Amino acid sequence: MTNVEILNRLTSCAYGNKDHALEMQKVWQRILSQVDIELFIKDHRGSIRVEKYEEGDCPFDGCKKEFFIKKESKLFNCWMCKKRGDVISLCSKLLKKPLIDVAYYLVEKYDVDLEGLV
Repeated sequence: MTNVEILNRLTSCAYGNKDHALEMQKVWQRILSQVDIELFIKDHRGSIRVEKYEEGDCPFDGCKKEFFIKKESKLFNCWMCKKRGDVISLCSKLLKKPLIDVAYYLVEKYDVDLEGLV
C-alpha cells in the first residue's frame, strides 16, 4: 500500500469524530518526526542556514532578521508578525492550504513513511 493510499484510508473516517482525530494525530506525529523544517524552508524560501538558533527574513511579512528557527525543537518564530509553529503550520501558512492538504503534500514531497499506521 502506498503512502497516499494509507493516508486516504486514515482520512476516510468521518471528519470530526474521535477516531478521525486519533488517526490524524498519528499522521502528524509521523510527519513531524520525518520532515525537517530546514529542508522545507530551503525548498520554499531559498537557503537559510540553521544551527542551534538561526535568524533570517520572515517568509510571511519580509521583516529582516526577525524569523528564527530552533533546530532542536523543529520550531519557527517571527518576533514581528508573531507567527510561530512547526513544519506543518509553516507549510499550511506559506502554501495557504488546509491541514488535510498539507498532510498529503508533505507525505508525498518528503516521502514520509506511514507504514504501520493502518
